[in-house]
Amino acid sequence: MINVKSKNFLIFLLLAALVLAGIWYFLLKNKGFELISPDISRLNTQSQSDEVSAIEKDLDNTDFADLDAELADIEAELNAP
Repeated sequence: MINVKSKNFLIFLLLAALVLAGIWYFLLKNKGFELISPDISRLNTQSQSDEVSAIEKDLDNTDFADLDAELADIEAELNAP
């Protein structure tokens, strides 16, 4: 039979492992969290209409200035070893 000190030590180890697993899960879960940029917020406010004038207005309000730089970054990541 396991004595009381060993039993308490095993319970302590189990609780410590559960706490560490919880912390690890929390950090892993929040690792991918990023703040929503204003550009993405604007995409959610675009018109739901499929009229040509509404689509043109949405395109005019969309900033494509950094698109080339972002595509270059994506391509560099894909080609990285």
